[in-house]
Amino acid sequence: GKPADFRRGLEASGDEVDIRVSWPGLDRPIELQSMILDLHTDKAMTDAAWVFSASSFDVSFATGEEIYVPDESRVVIALTHNFGHLAVVSCRHPDAGNEMNWQVKLDRLPERPDESITIHMSRKKGD
Repeated sequence: GKPADFRRGLEASGDEVDIRVSWPGLDRPIELQSMILDLHTDKAMTDAAWVFSASSFDVSFATGEEIYVPDESRVVIALTHNFGHLAVVSCRHPDAGNEMNWQVKLDRLPERPDESITIHMSRKKGD
């Protein structure tokens, strides 16, 4: 795939993936989008398409050497276009260009803030 380029208005491209998260004590993994509040609707995010965009290689800010961008940015999943070039997975959503539209759904987080969270990612069926 290819990462989004918000300056040129290009969405991320690549295979769609299903993303779920889990932590100890949770009955089963939950969809990532259920943990994100859409401030326009005041409900959980819907209609997200998570895309394996693979990111890119660039010159490191720290060393000047060529690096895989997510190794330095530490961004695995980008919710908005302006972080898509830093991530391995990008979000395709009508409001992915609006970083002010999203908030974490606090009622969907683990009880303990130091709890280890596992990200489960798989290719979407049909792709």
